[in-house]
Amino acid sequence: MPRVTVGEPTSGALCSPESASSTEDLELAELGEETPQKHTLLKLSDLLLLTSPSLGLQVCWFLLTSSGTPYLISLGIPKSIISVVWVTGPISGAFAQPILGVFSDESQHAWGRRKPFIVGGSLCATIFLLALAYSEELTAWIWISSVDRSASSAHLPTQILAVFSVVVTTFALQAYAVGVRALIVDNSPPSQQSVAASWAMRWNVLGNVVLSSVGFVDAQWSSTGVNSDDRFKLLAVVVAACTFTTVGLACYFITDQNVAPLRGRQPSLAQRSWSTISPTGLAKRWKQIPPHSRRVCEIQFWAWAGWFPVLYYMSTFAHETALSDKLEQRQRQFGEPDLELIESAKDFGFFASFAFALGAFAASILLQILDRYMPGFSRNLPRVWFASQCFLGYCMHLTFVARSGATAVIVVAMMGSTAAVTMWAPFALISAEISELSVGKQDSEVAWILGLHNMAISLPQIGSTLVCAVLLAVLKVLGVEDSVAWIFRLASIAVFWSAYLVHKSH
Repeated sequence: MPRVTVGEPTSGALCSPESASSTEDLELAELGEETPQKHTLLKLSDLLLLTSPSLGLQVCWFLLTSSGTPYLISLGIPKSIISVVWVTGPISGAFAQPILGVFSDESQHAWGRRKPFIVGGSLCATIFLLALAYSEELTAWIWISSVDRSASSAHLPTQILAVFSVVVTTFALQAYAVGVRALIVDNSPPSQQSVAASWAMRWNVLGNVVLSSVGFVDAQWSSTGVNSDDRFKLLAVVVAACTFTTVGLACYFITDQNVAPLRGRQPSLAQRSWSTISPTGLAKRWKQIPPHSRRVCEIQFWAWAGWFPVLYYMSTFAHETALSDKLEQRQRQFGEPDLELIESAKDFGFFASFAFALGAFAASILLQILDRYMPGFSRNLPRVWFASQCFLGYCMHLTFVARSGATAVIVVAMMGSTAAVTMWAPFALISAEISELSVGKQDSEVAWILGLHNMAISLPQIGSTLVCAVLLAVLKVLGVEDSVAWIFRLASIAVFWSAYLVHKSH
């Protein structure tokens, strides 16, 4: 198979939120980067290779968001602390990724501008994901002590290593994302940008389905009697295999090129990095952002304040609901809990991840069919988005009636169906305005619109993380068992408000 040669794109930092999906960032990137004016269309095999690292990126994020919280809880880390740990993702997405984009654009590495970030980011992320999965074994080996969760001397180092691994992984994934998405935009001719984005989305959906299917099958039919912690180790190994395979193929078959260094005196990287995220620069650009794009950013701000708990706590919600139901049934029958039932309740966390992935997959297929066979469907995107947000808020209130593991999984699947619209509708709306403004204007102006949209998605997740941490701590003191369900119900306020803004704006 011949190698694909990447043209020489101009500079422009890519930035994207962490807990939103990879598809969202790619759709933004394809509009924000200047694309080389190529006339040769990429073959299907080239498109598959070019976009394949998106699968590795997605499985890394999906493992953290779907199974990270239950696993950290199993290590004895309080849920309020876990909420603070997850704030590193949105912070990296809002601030680190634009700066890494500047470094990538200025890179003169022998491998090219994007490959060092792809290889370095993916390698670092997978190493620390494996360190997270095997944190107990690593600390037992380092401290030469037995793995005993009842021993606080061995327990604390495990928790510290796990938290440190999560922080490093979320930062490394930003470098991975910068390289992957920039390489796709660099190499795709203008007429195939949307095609490349759609293939990246398919890789993302496939990654979700593959990882959740492995967890589901292992939980349902495993004959080895492994517990949920061992299952997290298995999933981490699967993630590492997917990442190394896709990154290796892309880096081997795709050639990344450097650009000639700019002549004359240029601002230092530190100066450019600060100008990218400085409050003065952000305020100035926000005043210049076009009206439709500004409204989309306002809607996204509230929408993602509600989406963050769903992405990071859906597995915990299913596990807590199943655990409460099983313990209640056991105590009614025998008067005491069963440890085996407690362990089996953890399987519902993996079932929920699988259901969420299937819900998003089914909805994405339905949306593609409607868009293809209904000519006016794309013109009704605001109504589709409005209906999707209303349905998501409705699903959050279904937690009042979800009293078993099975019903909790069904609710999560229904939430997953709205994720497909969230990954498509707002970006299609903002893309229409950006494409008109891109004619006769500098790319830096367009890129700033995309950067502000990125921050509008990431920043509310930081606030949502802190609110979740406080609420979980308060609910624990009050002795509330279904704390995550109450987080969902309160998050529905932001979701319904975003739906109101959609209705008001369009």
